[in-house]
Amino acid sequence: LIVILPPPVGVRADAVVETGTFGTKNIFPSNPDLPLRSFTLSFNDGREGLISLTRDLCDPKTDTTIHVALTAHSGKRAEFSSRLATPGCDPRARVSIRRRGRKATLVARLTAAREGPAVTAASLALPKGLRRGRSRPRVRADGKAVAARARKRSARIGFEGDGVRAARIVWKGLVAGKKLRRAVRVRVTLKDARGRKTVLKPRVRLRGHKRG
Repeated sequence: LIVILPPPVGVRADAVVETGTFGTKNIFPSNPDLPLRSFTLSFNDGREGLISLTRDLCDPKTDTTIHVALTAHSGKRAEFSSRLATPGCDPRARVSIRRRGRKATLVARLTAAREGPAVTAASLALPKGLRRGRSRPRVRADGKAVAARARKRSARIGFEGDGVRAARIVWKGLVAGKKLRRAVRVRVTLKDARGRKTVLKPRVRLRGHKRG
């Protein structure tokens, strides 16, 4: 692995790459005696890429901890652990619906990507056979109540400031029609701090019964 920092730095740093059960280790034994604040190293992905990931870094269950050991030219050492940021990961949504007779309650949990951009807005579209009753959806985001705009079969929420990390939407009093299936897909659109829109269509199996 060779890292070339262009002018005005003009430095080439060659690394020794080791692999094993511990993962991948990159050692730069001949770093120049120059102060560097930061630099960005990018790899091409896909079939033509140099390296590939064996785990999904966007999965919350994946451990993204890296261990770093630094040795200065003076001989001073510093060791620390850090978590990889994952700014390219998209937000996620989980939806559940419980039915009791002609009434139903929808619960949606929205979460920003771990170490990724916050969620700035969200919209929710009800599946066919389900429409709004008298109640409006209740939203709590990062522990605070947030207002939502609701229509017959949709709801929109905007999050102020820089966005939120997690939000919970509870929409009670929904009216279930005769054509409502036991398994439906709910369209959830999330906008994050990157300005990117993520459209999710989780498959939801209804719980409860047609008769209350």
